[in-house]
Amino acid sequence: NGSLDFIGHRHDLEHAVVWMKDGKVTHIGVSAHGELINTPANQSPLAKEYGNNAYAVVYHKDGVLTH
Repeated sequence: NGSLDFIGHRHDLEHAVVWMKDGKVTHIGVSAHGELINTPANQSPLAKEYGNNAYAVVYHKDGVLTH
């Protein structure tokens, strides 16, 4: 992985799952280090609503740690 392996890892697979009903986003599931958190779309801790039924999942780096 590289010389900075002691403070984290280079590659990680995260994912987002979107549930829809009648063309509207109802729930969003987001993962962080393997744990999938499913919530109503308007309560998702990592999803930001941009209006008109559009969402973006945003991860933030916590200091030297990863999201």
